[in-house]
Amino acid sequence: MKALYIVDFSNWVYKFKYTFNLGVELDGGAYVDTSVLHGFNIAIKSQRFDDIVIALDGCPIRSLDILPQYKQQREHSKSDKMYVPKKEVLQFLTKLGEVYGKRVRVVASYGQEADQVISSLVCLALGRVPKTQRWMADAVAREHAVKEDPYLAHYIEDEFPLDLDTDYNSVVIGSTDSDMAQLKALGDVFMDSSWSGSKIDYSENTPKAVHNMPANTIAIYKAFLGDTSDNVPAVVPTRRGKTVRDLIVRFLDTEESFLNFCSCLRLGLQIPSELILLKRWVLEEGGVDALRRNYSVVKLGFESTPCILSYPTYSIQDTIDKYQLRVKR
Repeated sequence: MKALYIVDFSNWVYKFKYTFNLGVELDGGAYVDTSVLHGFNIAIKSQRFDDIVIALDGCPIRSLDILPQYKQQREHSKSDKMYVPKKEVLQFLTKLGEVYGKRVRVVASYGQEADQVISSLVCLALGRVPKTQRWMADAVAREHAVKEDPYLAHYIEDEFPLDLDTDYNSVVIGSTDSDMAQLKALGDVFMDSSWSGSKIDYSENTPKAVHNMPANTIAIYKAFLGDTSDNVPAVVPTRRGKTVRDLIVRFLDTEESFLNFCSCLRLGLQIPSELILLKRWVLEEGGVDALRRNYSVVKLGFESTPCILSYPTYSIQDTIDKYQLRVKR
């Protein structure tokens, strides 16, 4: 079985920063926390998979174009707060696979967050890339995104397009982000809560954080109820969450049925009597345009082919020596 293992970079950084407490004193007396470097080092070394792609966060330009207040409750800054400079961590990761005889690639897409990059990778790996819906397909749009993406422009030195194989049997996503669960609807997509590939959920169950909704209905559910963690507003009363959940599972369990419901609301067409209550809530609370907007923000699918980060002049041995890392070749 040929499997692709996809790492959510920010998710792993968060885990490593709070799992390890390691550091070194550099020449000059400065103490540097090396928890993130150490975490990635042991993770790649212990990985049971040898084809690994690490997906980075770009500035959410795509989502902000749709919903200007998207994640605006969070602190946005290019400051990485990782202690070891983020660029050096990325340089380290682009070469770490060579140390352990594994294929490791660090990828990003301008204007897109890691979850959008990961969803694009999953679609590519499983050969499910629609020929339409290619966001930023033309050079002008891409150039605009490069200039406007403060998350990536500071760290990228060189890049080239990702040429991803399309004959994978399965994809495993290394992340605890519940939003990723909707990708299970593509089939042969599994979640791993470890960093070694040892805690893979092979079931079709989705996390409690998305209310155990079937994978193909998670985006529809969030379109109605919103997502407070991402500042996506609800368009129906949140206290009616259980009723909304039941109606979605019974009558709006496909993208086609959901979009047809939205079209009927916009055009004033008749809808099934079972959905009258849902119609009233939407029209009273948020409106059909807000419902479609939410869906566009939370839905994961193919966006664009990511690029691979490259640092041609970088030597991983310099980082190993500088931070006294234990690397056994």
